[in-house]
Amino acid sequence: GGNSDFNYHSQMALLRYNSDGSLDTSFNYTGIVTTDIGSSHDYAQSVSLQPDGKILLGGYSNNGSNNDFALTRYNSDGSLDTSFNSTGIVTTDIGSSNDLARCVAVQPDGHILLAGYSNIAGNNDMALVRYNSDGSLDTSFNSTGIVTTNVGTGDNAYSMALQPDPDGKILVGGYSYIDNYSQITLLRYNSDGSLDTSFNSTGIVTTSVGLNDGAYSVVIQPDGNILLAGYSNIGGNIDFAVLRYQGLTIPEYTVTPLAGPNGSLDPSVVQLIPSREMTSFTVTPDSGHQIDSVSGCGGSLVGNTYTTASVTEDCTVTAAFLPILHALGVTVNGQGTVYSAPAPDIQCADNCAQDYAEGT
Repeated sequence: GGNSDFNYHSQMALLRYNSDGSLDTSFNYTGIVTTDIGSSHDYAQSVSLQPDGKILLGGYSNNGSNNDFALTRYNSDGSLDTSFNSTGIVTTDIGSSNDLARCVAVQPDGHILLAGYSNIAGNNDMALVRYNSDGSLDTSFNSTGIVTTNVGTGDNAYSMALQPDPDGKILVGGYSYIDNYSQITLLRYNSDGSLDTSFNSTGIVTTSVGLNDGAYSVVIQPDGNILLAGYSNIGGNIDFAVLRYQGLTIPEYTVTPLAGPNGSLDPSVVQLIPSREMTSFTVTPDSGHQIDSVSGCGGSLVGNTYTTASVTEDCTVTAAFLPILHALGVTVNGQGTVYSAPAPDIQCADNCAQDYAEGT
């Protein structure tokens, strides 16, 4: 995602490529879609995919006097999704001047987050907006759907990461000007939009590395620690900078495999899974048997592989197996009776049939 100029008027632009690098012509027939939003320039800064395949493009749009947060949602074929704010487009005016969104993210519950900055009374503050899945502002988030945070004399958010824990904390990374120099800035919000005071006691941490510093990307490691990547001006040279912060301890839950007689689950021992992660088991019947059912942990069976849903509590995967049965038919001609052994017995004086387990 980005922008494309049409007669000196920038529009949001989105392109989709095939895996070989060619444009995907099943996407808006050309592989390219552009969207004109405001009366002047529109800029896309970030793209995100929803689980249902819909595409979110976040950025900002000029309304003729200043810039507003802008968010568009497309169907998988490149058409605007009119179930989103009836047009597929939503803009949000936050402060008295420019509002620029830099990054977009989708929460597991379907809410959409846009982060950037908003100019409030001449000062750029960190800005975070949360939308419902229909494009309306989520008023359960800071009562308005909008939260702004003043860190320094000029703040800018460039990246966002979602903490994979039951509390749904939100990390926002960027930079803030403090004492006339920019410092790397990291904020953590609770799911209701309030700053998480368990994080550096204020929800905010700033770090000076060199003369001027900034962060453009934030990720959460599997152990819960947080990485910020950006730049630092050291001795007049702009250097690449990576910082790691202690994060939340991500909860772990047990997934217990329980296989009934005549089959197995692999792995066969209890698995310790980080919150909201998934795990898989191979289901193998013994010879002469078949899978009857596999259930638990909200999962699904495809072939011989059972994959759980995102794990949010201790749970058990249970597998049951049945013998493979074959029907044996007997026809008696003339006088007499046919008997069989072992059980189940056939005692047949005419025509009859009995199911036997494979291998009997």
